[in-house]
Amino acid sequence: SPQSALECRPDRSRLVAAAIAGLVGAIAVPDAPPGLGLAVTTLAIAAALLPAMRARATWWSRSAGAGAVLLAGLSVVRDAEWLIALDLVAAFALGSMALAGGRTFRELIKGSASVVIAGPMAPAHLAKPVLARLAVPRTRKLGPAIRAGLVSALVLIVFGALFASADAVFDDLADRLVPPLDVELAPSRVIVFLLVAGLVGAGALVATRVQPVGLSGGLSGFADLLLAPLDPERVQVRPARIEWMAPLVVLNLLFAVFVGVQFAAFFGGRDHLVRTPGLTAAEYARSGFFQLLTVCLLTLAVVALAVRWVDASERARLRLLLGPLCLLTGVVLVSAAHRLHHYQEAFGYTRLRLVVDVSLAVIGVVLALLMVAGALWRAGWMPRAVLAAAIGGLLALNVMNADAFIARRNIERARAGAQLDTDYLSGLSADAAGELVSLPDAARSCALSRLRARLDRLDDAGWRGANMSRRSAREVLDTYGLGHGPECGR
Repeated sequence: SPQSALECRPDRSRLVAAAIAGLVGAIAVPDAPPGLGLAVTTLAIAAALLPAMRARATWWSRSAGAGAVLLAGLSVVRDAEWLIALDLVAAFALGSMALAGGRTFRELIKGSASVVIAGPMAPAHLAKPVLARLAVPRTRKLGPAIRAGLVSALVLIVFGALFASADAVFDDLADRLVPPLDVELAPSRVIVFLLVAGLVGAGALVATRVQPVGLSGGLSGFADLLLAPLDPERVQVRPARIEWMAPLVVLNLLFAVFVGVQFAAFFGGRDHLVRTPGLTAAEYARSGFFQLLTVCLLTLAVVALAVRWVDASERARLRLLLGPLCLLTGVVLVSAAHRLHHYQEAFGYTRLRLVVDVSLAVIGVVLALLMVAGALWRAGWMPRAVLAAAIGGLLALNVMNADAFIARRNIERARAGAQLDTDYLSGLSADAAGELVSLPDAARSCALSRLRARLDRLDDAGWRGANMSRRSAREVLDTYGLGHGPECGR
């Protein structure tokens, strides 16, 4: 079609934008810890993709794109590697969704991988302008551009070197802005350049809705096959009433019996544990938590599939069965959170337990949204609302400063008489430095000595590795003169 032809025609500006973004990434990312360099590279990628998605931009794509940049930019604020990894994965998926668009769960899931699916076609797409130039007898026009680039680079190198040798301040500024040439880093810089440029090319393909072919087309078809159950248009035969009503009735009864058993634990608290022979708080907390979490997730899947597969004429009966099921699932979710609370009180707070805690809150929000959608019988807004809830949970981990929260809660438990896991606290990131200062003397020396050793070994690579948490931790350690004692166990 004319529109497809317009989208597929060679675009030199896209190639230039990809090259610039790749160059920024090659300078800012290699041999530097997550920090300002990673955030600057993300902004360069976003700027390179902005023209491609501008024609199809909506409030959703703008919001998702801004969210992706924000999540990647948190590498300037947080130091915890596990949290930064979650932020970057979420940023990539959200940015891919912003480029691909979509409203349904199926479209969003496929959109999160659309840039990966389009990746194999990115080099050919970016090379189109060059190949088009080589295919026509006008290649002599490339001569002036090549000569201009070479002369500009020569002028920059010669005069830049002269200015740097003439003034120490300018030389220091040049060293900060442009990392010194390191032959050993050349392969990593080339790899980062190619990855970032390829990411821009794949993103442009997705943003302009150019359908990839070949290998990427096969991956797209495989994704369609896997996600077929989520597409109501592919449902050929609707189940009979007895086929879906009987399982839902049985499920409601089973949930009701379980919830009835749980009331003793909810309202009895520790007294219930005392009255139950051989049942300690730790054993109660440990038993069944992940099973209950799995039950909640499976129930959400059951509700989603029931709404898609059952005929719309059965709306009233479906509401009558799914409404109580959602309410009972909420009680089961509270039971799981109750068990997790006891587990944390018995064994302390860790990163995994905190992530699960936040995940329970996100599932609770999704369950509430599901009940609202069922009451209104309009669920077109649900997929994006669920995605927003998940991103909100991840942002909550960043805002609460997860490592600092874990350190603070464990120190509070220790003051109340609980055992303190100094070895675990000493492995926390610079995000927790302000809380680790309040540890008892021996534990504080252990934890902060490890933290200072890690910060001393870490080369921040100037502006490229600039990070607020690491800078704040160094200031705390220097102010109090802490972290120079013997390490743990010495």
